[in-house]
Amino acid sequence: MAVYTHGGDIFSLNEKGILDFSANINPFGLPQGVREAIIRAVDDCNIYPDPFCGELKGAIARLEGVAQEYLFCSNGAADLIYRLVSAVKPKRALLAVPSFTEYESALKNCGCRIEYFYMREEEEFTLTRRFLDHLTDEIDMVFLCNPNNPTGHVIEHPLLIEIVSVCRRKGILAVIDECFTDFLENSERHSLKKDISENKNVVILKAFTKLYAMAGIRLGYCISSDESIMERLYTAGQPWAVSHLAQCAGVAAAGEDEYLKRSLSLIRGERERLKNALTGQGFTVFDSRANFIFFKTHDGIDLKEYLLTKKILIRSCENYQGLAKGYYRIAVRKPDDNDCFINSLRKEE
Repeated sequence: MAVYTHGGDIFSLNEKGILDFSANINPFGLPQGVREAIIRAVDDCNIYPDPFCGELKGAIARLEGVAQEYLFCSNGAADLIYRLVSAVKPKRALLAVPSFTEYESALKNCGCRIEYFYMREEEEFTLTRRFLDHLTDEIDMVFLCNPNNPTGHVIEHPLLIEIVSVCRRKGILAVIDECFTDFLENSERHSLKKDISENKNVVILKAFTKLYAMAGIRLGYCISSDESIMERLYTAGQPWAVSHLAQCAGVAAAGEDEYLKRSLSLIRGERERLKNALTGQGFTVFDSRANFIFFKTHDGIDLKEYLLTKKILIRSCENYQGLAKGYYRIAVRKPDDNDCFINSLRKEE
């Protein structure tokens, strides 16, 4: 039987009124403009969606400041990971762990041999220059998440540039997951998209899931200047991966500038408040810089199970490579919800 290993699994709880801190979704919910676009698009659901996502790619190209031909749209970032691995068929891949588990699952699914670079707790689970020594001639694909999920750390940009350079020299495809990059301050400075035309060995993954609270719609895209990879992506899956509703939702979301400003301002302030509250309770809180917080407990209590008794769901990270029991991740939600979480911790005393 298939096992679901991610956050956001509120359906299996079969209980109402759960505050879900386990999925890193924008707490403002679906933008009103996106909601209205979906309603308008319902009348056209009798026709096939555009297999090339022309209008959607135009909107994303303007949003990201990249050429439209560098874009490929799909059914969420996870779908892109599986499609990309299927298209490239790597023989040996390198993963920096702990990180998003679907990289490993997709690679194993295609029979790829995986090497692991374990990020160390004493180094705050950050990617260090030690990673460069693992970029051997045998490696043909690398996945990096920036900022990383679940730890929230950011790869220092000079190191990221050096990694890409070494990968280019050795013929390694560098897949950079930027699904949480837009939550960072000065996010443009951390993205590789501005240099994508010079880096044909780079594929950037992005999605509307987290930033626009569109997890149930399923919409992601990648950015690459390698024409051969783009062609293989098209043939690696079925042609109508992005529904008409999702395409219309994406076009509308790309214009939600005020929604983003309001969301990012609240998330950044509430993130620091939650960090301070967790630190005050004696937890080890890591430098998470996205819309979630990664922390460690020290008393042996199963915090996920305890908080479920308070109708609060958090993400246990024990199933990540390199982690064990006692590591958790919580999303940053609205102030009232965050107050409930903080108060639930205090009642444990």
